Amino acid sequence: MKIDYTGWNFFEELIKPYNNQYFYYNYGICLVEVKDIIGLSYKGVLDQEKLLRLHESIKKNGYQFRNYSDLHLVRFPNGKYSVCMGGNHRPYLAKKLGIRHIKANVDILIPKEMLSEEQLQICNDIEIDDLSNPKLKQICKELRLLPNQQPLKINIR
Repeated sequence: MKIDYTGWNFFEELIKPYNNQYFYYNYGICLVEVKDIIGLSYKGVLDQEKLLRLHESIKKNGYQFRNYSDLHLVRFPNGKYSVCMGGNHRPYLAKKLGIRHIKANVDILIPKEMLSEEQLQICNDIEIDDLSNPKLKQICKELRLLPNQQPLKINIR
């Protein structure tokens, strides 16, 4: 299996339209549809030897990654995901092998332009960077930013 980045975007490109005007919060471990993962951390992130080693392991043992927290995805408002830091080889291989779902540690990106003044203030005041805050979780639900929700149609400049 040779590395081919065709069809992949990269995190820096995907986050650039938000002009650093966003919040993101940890949602936690969840099941993600592989078809919705469109980005890797950066071009050149994949290592051929590691890819081959993981591919052989999957052929022999099946797709059995148990440490989901080191596959770190960011969910964008359009419902698509990108690897932010680690775990790039797993979604790449999952797509190549036709695996439909994988578990990952997911962060939710919230563009500031989507927020009302009241919501913006809530987000500015939050000190905990996860969705354990019920007000923040409610904002994410209202804006349809959580996994397993159809995303809202929005225009990002």
